Amino acid sequence: MSTISGIEFSIGLRHVLEDSLEIIRGKKLGDQRRELVLRKVGEFMNKAKNGSDAIGAAVFVDAEGAPETVEAYALLFHHLKRIFPDLVEKIKTTADVLQRLDHNEIVPPKGRKEAGLLIETLLDSLDYEAAANAYNPAETSQMM
Repeated sequence: MSTISGIEFSIGLRHVLEDSLEIIRGKKLGDQRRELVLRKVGEFMNKAKNGSDAIGAAVFVDAEGAPETVEAYALLFHHLKRIFPDLVEKIKTTADVLQRLDHNEIVPPKGRKEAGLLIETLLDSLDYEAAANAYNPAETSQMM
């Protein structure tokens, strides 16, 4: 698998997601960090949105940036499909909120709440999966 924007399958993803959550909740970040975070997470959400469109239309072979868009959507689908039955709509809302924040536009509290919930849930799922993957019962039983 390739990396989407160089961050999605690394610890960097968690950091930009955490910072984007802070921005959505109204906290201030330095201008350069704010711009970077909103651009990176916005790109990721847009790729995921495009990936869901491409998969739904079964044209992802010819879609622009198809491997990256499909990977972005697959990551979100893997972590969030059970929690958000309307995942594609949530992705679109989150992408829109991030874009509006990036353009210093007013975002209604409902939009901020929805985007924040998606990002927070993704972070929780990533943390849970990382902990589950790190746990090795065989090592624990050998220690006893």
